[in-house]
Amino acid sequence: MSILKLENICYQYDGNKKQVLKDINFEFEKGKIYAIVGQSGAGKTTLLSILSSLAKPTSGKIYLNGEDINKIDKYKFRSNHVGVVFQSFNLLTHLTALENVVLSMNISGKKFDNKKETAIEMLKKVGLNEEEANRRVLKLSGGQQQRVAIARAIALNPQYLFCDEPNSGLDPKTSLVIDDLIHDITQEYNMTTIINTHDMNSVLGIGEKVIYIYEGHKEWEGTKDDIFTSTNERLNNFIFASDLLRKVKDMEVQNMEG
Repeated sequence: MSILKLENICYQYDGNKKQVLKDINFEFEKGKIYAIVGQSGAGKTTLLSILSSLAKPTSGKIYLNGEDINKIDKYKFRSNHVGVVFQSFNLLTHLTALENVVLSMNISGKKFDNKKETAIEMLKKVGLNEEEANRRVLKLSGGQQQRVAIARAIALNPQYLFCDEPNSGLDPKTSLVIDDLIHDITQEYNMTTIINTHDMNSVLGIGEKVIYIYEGHKEWEGTKDDIFTSTNERLNNFIFASDLLRKVKDMEVQNMEG
C-alpha cells in the first residue's frame, strides 16, 4: 500500500517557461528504498525537494496516506515525518557531533524524554563512539560527518528519509559502508527512504525500486534487477556507461539465463 503518491507533478521556476519536471506519477511504499537517477540537470534534486515539502510543485498533487498534502501543515509534516541527509552534510562544524544532533532535535519542536541520551544512542547506532560523538565536526572525516548527518535525521524518528547524493565526496569503501547503514536503518525503522544518487553501486546495491528521470519526465521505473533486462536505450546508456558496468550487466544476464 502506498503512503506517498505523486499525481501529475510538474514544476517550473518563476519567469521560466521550461518545465523542470513534467507529469511525474509514482507511488512510494513503506519500508522500501527508492533510488532516483538521471543525468545532472534532469530534475532529480527538484523532485526530492518537492517530496520533502521543501518546494511546491507548479501543478499536480501529492497524497500522504491518502490525504492531499496541501491540507496538511507543511512545517508539522517536515518536523514530525521527514528526515533529510544533505549532499554537503549541512553540519555546524564548530559544534560537536552530539551538539549537532541535539540542535536538530531542539529545532524540530518534538518532545523527547532525554535529548542527549537519544542523540548518543543514534550516534552509536551509526557507528560513532562516545569520543567521536564529543569531537567537533571539523575534526571528523567525511564518512564520519555523513554518519552524523544520518544520526541527526533518524533522531527525529521520521517516516520518510530523503538522501541527496549521500555518497558524494566519499571514497568507494566508505560509500559502501554508508549504503549498508542506510539499508539497515530503513529496515529497522520501517521507513520509506528515497535517495537521489549518481552512485551506481548504491542503485544496484540497495535501490529496491529505481526511478530514471530524463529531461524532467519519468523515463523508466522498475526494480534493480529489472535494470539488467531493460530494453530502454536511454536507461542502458546511462546506467551502463562504462566498460566495467557493461561487463557486469553481461555477467548478470548470463546468470539469470543460466
